[in-house]
Amino acid sequence: MVLLFLVDLARELFGLFAGVIPPFVLLEIAVFLLSLKIVWMIHFQVNELSRRMRALEHRADPHAAAPAPWAAKGRSRPV
Repeated sequence: MVLLFLVDLARELFGLFAGVIPPFVLLEIAVFLLSLKIVWMIHFQVNELSRRMRALEHRADPHAAAPAPWAAKGRSRPV
Protein backbone atom coordinates (compact mmCIF):
# COMPACT_ATOMS: atom_id res chain seq x y z
CA MET A 1 0.00 0.00 0.00
CA VAL A 2 2.85 2.34 0.81
CA LEU A 3 4.50 1.38 -2.48
CA LEU A 4 1.37 2.38 -4.41
CA PHE A 5 1.31 5.69 -2.56
CA LEU A 6 4.96 6.35 -3.41
CA VAL A 7 4.43 5.42 -7.08
CA ASP A 8 1.43 7.76 -7.28
CA LEU A 9 3.37 10.53 -5.56
CA ALA A 10 6.33 10.10 -7.95
CA ARG A 11 3.93 10.12 -10.90
CA GLU A 12 2.30 13.36 -9.78
CA LEU A 13 5.43 15.22 -8.68
CA PHE A 14 8.06 14.10 -11.17
CA GLY A 15 6.07 12.68 -14.06
CA LEU A 16 7.53 9.22 -13.47
CA PHE A 17 5.50 6.14 -14.44
CA ALA A 18 3.12 8.46 -16.31
CA GLY A 19 2.07 5.93 -18.93
CA VAL A 20 2.47 2.80 -16.84
CA ILE A 21 -0.37 3.12 -14.30
CA PRO A 22 -3.40 5.27 -15.10
CA PRO A 23 -4.52 7.51 -12.22
CA PHE A 24 -8.02 5.99 -12.00
CA VAL A 25 -6.51 2.54 -11.40
CA LEU A 26 -4.55 3.85 -8.44
CA LEU A 27 -7.69 5.55 -7.13
CA GLU A 28 -9.70 2.33 -7.46
CA ILE A 29 -6.99 0.36 -5.67
CA ALA A 30 -6.92 2.95 -2.87
CA VAL A 31 -10.71 2.77 -2.43
CA PHE A 32 -10.58 -1.04 -2.43
CA LEU A 33 -7.82 -1.11 0.20
CA LEU A 34 -9.71 1.39 2.34
CA SER A 35 -12.83 -0.79 2.11
CA LEU A 36 -10.83 -3.84 3.17
CA LYS A 37 -9.46 -1.94 6.15
CA ILE A 38 -12.95 -0.86 7.22
CA VAL A 39 -14.25 -4.44 6.99
CA TRP A 40 -11.24 -5.71 8.93
CA MET A 41 -11.77 -3.13 11.68
CA ILE A 42 -15.46 -4.04 11.97
CA HIS A 43 -14.49 -7.72 12.19
CA PHE A 44 -11.96 -6.88 14.91
CA GLN A 45 -14.55 -4.93 16.91
CA VAL A 46 -17.11 -7.76 16.64
CA ASN A 47 -14.52 -10.28 17.85
CA GLU A 48 -13.58 -8.02 20.75
CA LEU A 49 -17.24 -7.58 21.70
CA SER A 50 -17.79 -11.33 21.52
CA ARG A 51 -14.80 -11.94 23.78
CA ARG A 52 -16.13 -9.43 26.31
CA MET A 53 -19.58 -11.03 26.25
CA ARG A 54 -18.08 -14.49 26.90
CA ALA A 55 -16.12 -13.07 29.84
CA LEU A 56 -19.26 -11.47 31.28
CA GLU A 57 -21.26 -14.67 30.85
CA HIS A 58 -18.52 -16.65 32.56
CA ARG A 59 -18.45 -14.19 35.48
CA ALA A 60 -22.23 -14.35 35.81
CA ASP A 61 -22.30 -18.15 35.97
CA PRO A 62 -18.79 -19.66 36.20
CA HIS A 63 -20.07 -23.24 36.55
CA ALA A 64 -22.03 -23.26 33.31
CA ALA A 65 -19.71 -24.66 30.66
CA ALA A 66 -22.22 -24.63 27.80
CA PRO A 67 -25.80 -23.51 27.27
CA ALA A 68 -28.52 -26.07 27.75
CA PRO A 69 -29.76 -27.76 24.54
CA TRP A 70 -33.23 -26.27 24.95
CA ALA A 71 -31.75 -22.75 25.32
CA ALA A 72 -30.10 -23.01 21.91
CA LYS A 73 -33.54 -23.42 20.32
CA GLY A 74 -34.77 -20.13 21.78
CA ARG A 75 -37.00 -21.58 24.48
CA SER A 76 -36.95 -20.23 28.01
CA ARG A 77 -37.49 -23.60 29.70
CA PRO A 78 -37.62 -27.28 28.78
CA VAL A 79 -40.86 -28.59 27.38
